[in-house]
Amino acid sequence: MSNEIVKYGNRLNSIPLGRLNANELNLFISLVQQSYNKGTRELTFTFKELQKLSKYDRSTANFVKDLLKTNEKLLSINAWTDDGDTIKQFACWELFEIQRSKQILKVRVNPLFQKLFNDLHQWTRFQLRQFNELQSAYSKNLFRLIKQYRTVGRLRLTKEELFEQLNLPKSYEKYFSNVKLRVLTPIKEELSPIIRG
Repeated sequence: MSNEIVKYGNRLNSIPLGRLNANELNLFISLVQQSYNKGTRELTFTFKELQKLSKYDRSTANFVKDLLKTNEKLLSINAWTDDGDTIKQFACWELFEIQRSKQILKVRVNPLFQKLFNDLHQWTRFQLRQFNELQSAYSKNLFRLIKQYRTVGRLRLTKEELFEQLNLPKSYEKYFSNVKLRVLTPIKEELSPIIRG
């Protein structure tokens, strides 16, 4: 599982995932990776499989709690489509079922979300291992955004977009030096060895 490739539609990058912590991002991106080209059929994962994929190293009780927290946060994220007339809001998973006794997780992608994981025309791609090895949630989020623009060679975000994507505290808006010191410098230190330039 060391060379698993994550691939999803670029539209997923426009949905801010900054509310998820590092473990929750690993779990979500691992599920995204496993959902690629599987349509909306029900997928079943053993806890051990998902823990290995997401490099999760805490107890099973904590794993269940973290799965629940991950899905709770995903349910609160505003995913939507707008065709100019109709706006639809929806959640990623139509089914998210944890069975403690069997130590399995069952998920089924919401049909409205499946275009992000199937028949892709424009996509973001990276190694799951590389993503999971990053320590900071800020680094993980910026990493996936940068990977979308790997062929362009640069990513441009306004200050507002950066704050939204990384879910930065409002208090940082007043003193941008906090963003440089606590967010951008650690991101640069963590991503520089794996992303040139």
